[in-house]
Amino acid sequence: MSRAGLSLRLVVAIAVVLVAAGVTTWLVAGVVGPGIFHDHLLDGGARTGEEAVAHAELAFEEASGRALAVGMLMGGIAALAVSLLIARRLRASLRHLARAAGDIAGGSLQARVPDPRMGGEFEELASSFNQ
Repeated sequence: MSRAGLSLRLVVAIAVVLVAAGVTTWLVAGVVGPGIFHDHLLDGGARTGEEAVAHAELAFEEASGRALAVGMLMGGIAALAVSLLIARRLRASLRHLARAAGDIAGGSLQARVPDPRMGGEFEELASSFNQ
């Protein structure tokens, strides 16, 4: 059985980080937000036992929960899309390097790796390989 490629592992790792960030955000917002909102209601002159206060707190929890869920979903989709683009560029750069190494192993010393345009480390690797 072959191992998953680097780009797939990178995207999965980023997805795990996103899930951890999402769960943490959801928990913190659920614990902190309602208390802050309640305090604001009391600071505004509302009394704890009033039906309107209970309704406002429930409305806040539902509205903020929905908004948080939609925001996290959209942010997660955007982050995964960017991660996929980065992973594809990384995979393409590594494929160029592997192809050129195979050509050299086959006796073609003219093989070159194009500039990956992915930062100093990749440019240095391509330059060193080409020399």
